Amino acid sequence: MAALQNGAKVFVNYCLNCHSASYMRYNRLKDIGLSDDQIRDNLMFTADKVGEPMRIAMRRDEAKAWFGAAPPDLTVIARARASEHGSGADWLYTYLRSFYRDEPAHRLEQRDLRERRHAPCAVGSPGRPRRWGPTTS
Repeated sequence: MAALQNGAKVFVNYCLNCHSASYMRYNRLKDIGLSDDQIRDNLMFTADKVGEPMRIAMRRDEAKAWFGAAPPDLTVIARARASEHGSGADWLYTYLRSFYRDEPAHRLEQRDLRERRHAPCAVGSPGRPRRWGPTTS
């Protein structure tokens, strides 16, 4: 039960910022051993009542403008992705675990400079490019 409760906490604190779970109500978290008070005090940020659906404040058109596509609702995604190849839970697990952190700005600038072949003065001569940071061989 502790792992499920931790998963609910992680989902609500991180994923639920962009991905709604609009077909799930907060009170269903009682199924994993949480009380109404625990749900209300620790997991509800955008709803007033424990019986409300898990929605996000971001509008779909805003999400599409910001991210290029609206993040999918994750309530029934495992069931929707189910096929003869699996239950869909594997797809959901991979989707959630594939989230990445952007590179720090200084690394992006360095990579950009290394990739500029049209401006050799920015990265050194074509035969001897400058190196920034650790190199791999």
